[in-house]
Amino acid sequence: QWNSLLTFIGLSDELIDKGENVEDIMNENWEKFEELIANNLKFRGPRLAQLETIHRFGMKFGFKSRDIPVKKLEKYKMDSVQTVLYEMVRSYFQLFCTKQCCFEDLKPYLNCLRDFEPFSVLLESVSKENLVSEIVDAGTYENRKMSLRKFTCANQILFFLEKLNQNCSVAQQKERIKQMVQQYCNTLDIKIEDGERTFQEGDELLVLILLRVLSLSEKVKENA
Repeated sequence: QWNSLLTFIGLSDELIDKGENVEDIMNENWEKFEELIANNLKFRGPRLAQLETIHRFGMKFGFKSRDIPVKKLEKYKMDSVQTVLYEMVRSYFQLFCTKQCCFEDLKPYLNCLRDFEPFSVLLESVSKENLVSEIVDAGTYENRKMSLRKFTCANQILFFLEKLNQNCSVAQQKERIKQMVQQYCNTLDIKIEDGERTFQEGDELLVLILLRVLSLSEKVKENA
């Protein structure tokens, strides 16, 4: 579905470039995406299509520009494209941050939010709220798994933004690594059974820890 939607958006882009009415095309497309979302709230594709549409509008007219020509977004009439995109990314993150694909879904739209402070504040908050206790309680197994995924996704995005901005100190890096290692150790009991193989639910977090360690090593060398 996503590839079809991407093709559809691309064709609409071509029409806009040829001089067709931007407002008419964007509103018509938005209605289609809204209809697809209404048919199945769990579909990621139509929500990503809305993100892609606003992102492309920002690429064409600037992320600081205002008055996006979509009637359903009238409440953001006085806000910049960047603010609207942030609200949409925030909404998508809150809906799908327990899915392992969430970070990769949002990655194309993060660069224009690199200097948007509310986003980093939100991610820090999610990260702290979803620390998983080392006490194992079988009754909360699913909740612990979801918390681990939220924590991992928030930290994937934070790391990506910090790499873009080059604004994470050695002390901050060390603190983040310490927190992530503790989180990984506390969730070693959360496993995925796949036939004869067993995966740790925290494997993605372990990869992120290693990336952080490499990044820290590079920073220490630069400061030496």
